[in-house]
Amino acid sequence: MDITLKFCYCSKHTEMRSFRGIPLHPNMIVWNVLFSVFVAACSTAEKSAKNKNEFGSLRKNELLKYYSEKLGIELDKNDDVRLAAAVTDWLGVPHRQGGQTKQGTDCSGFAGNIYKSVYGIDIPRSSTDIYNKCEPLKKEKLSEGDFVFFKVGSKHINHVGIYLKDNKFAHASTSRGVMVSSLDEPYWVKYWFAGGRLKQ
Repeated sequence: MDITLKFCYCSKHTEMRSFRGIPLHPNMIVWNVLFSVFVAACSTAEKSAKNKNEFGSLRKNELLKYYSEKLGIELDKNDDVRLAAAVTDWLGVPHRQGGQTKQGTDCSGFAGNIYKSVYGIDIPRSSTDIYNKCEPLKKEKLSEGDFVFFKVGSKHINHVGIYLKDNKFAHASTSRGVMVSSLDEPYWVKYWFAGGRLKQ
């Protein structure tokens, strides 16, 4: 039962309430209300963060599915979405010897743009110079973001690409521009030279 008593304080009437015989000062009531609001706000914030995380996971899954279809590889949550996004953004750019823009690019120009945008790293401008900055790798040791080097009809390295996964790599082909190819294709098996990872 709520009993209201009036008493004089500083020449003004202030109400004091009691609950089950326990006197409650108005300040106590205010603090209880504020505390309840605070608890409710915390609960809402927690739910919001949870929903945001769930949305983030959903969003990443959608992106992985999209890039998987574009690149022709099965990406999962452990793969670098930034690399997949950057390569996808360059797909179809025509080949242009000496070029390094989306109006036209050669193989090292493409590799340089990807490395700069994804990793923030500047690499040399020629495939041979890139190789000289790398630790050589065998095919079975390749990881996402490593380089793949070829000697196409030459005794010297003259083509470079960026390894993705499942023996697929992105590169600027002289005939079809930026695309994804397989290291298992007879053409690339024939001209394969080595993989490479930038030296630390």
